[in-house]
Amino acid sequence: MNALTNVQVIHQGGQPAFVVIAYEDYMNSLKSRHNEATVPHAVVSLMVDENMSIFKAWRTYKKLTQAQVADAMGVAQSAVARIESGKHEPSLSTLKAYASAIGVLPEQLDLSED
Repeated sequence: MNALTNVQVIHQGGQPAFVVIAYEDYMNSLKSRHNEATVPHAVVSLMVDENMSIFKAWRTYKKLTQAQVADAMGVAQSAVARIESGKHEPSLSTLKAYASAIGVLPEQLDLSED
């Protein structure tokens, strides 16, 4: 990302309080952030508060049943249950199929730090 060069910092009480940037720079920053694979707070909360795997948390957040996901993936419901159990790591192709079935990016199902 290019460093912003046309930036105005507004101080209050001797401390930086606001930053003013050119509208074009602001819009460009929004466009670059739009492509980021993010995970909503509600999904993370389900994982933490309800001890759900990221797969089950996303499915719950999307208000889908295991049967609906299984149908979209072309697999048995028991296969979706195994994916969501968190007891094994799904293959990349399975991860992509699950992501497609629930309408998210595969990267949104992987919370590992790269």
